[in-house]
Amino acid sequence: MLAAGWRADRNVLNQLDMPKSYLMFPAITQIFAEFGNLKLATARETIWIGVEADPECIEECSEFEAHVDTQLFPIGHCSGCDFIYIVADIEGRIYLLNDELRLYALDIYGAIECLLLDRWRCDNVDGVIEGSVWKIRE
Repeated sequence: MLAAGWRADRNVLNQLDMPKSYLMFPAITQIFAEFGNLKLATARETIWIGVEADPECIEECSEFEAHVDTQLFPIGHCSGCDFIYIVADIEGRIYLLNDELRLYALDIYGAIECLLLDRWRCDNVDGVIEGSVWKIRE
């Protein structure tokens, strides 16, 4: 992570063009302050944390919000074998979004650790939220 530009006191919030709605939630601003515009790579995936402006992702987040009963914010993506959006809720929980929304980690730190280890399921979230996988389309 150090090679990618991360450091313990990193704060790039003033360098990001963020929608005002993101700034209302401390968990979201903390993610972007520390990890915004960070690109990490594994043997199989490239992970990017930043303001995700893809209209399709924003629309899908809106559709899933009713199912998870919280606001969702696209915060990046993984590309490689598949293309998966990284999404956070207002509490800072992390989800992965492709054809379904899956609760992935309780915070950005757990999510980044699992992503860097190429673990597509984090063990620490099972049972945290009843029905931690949501689908809209079959």
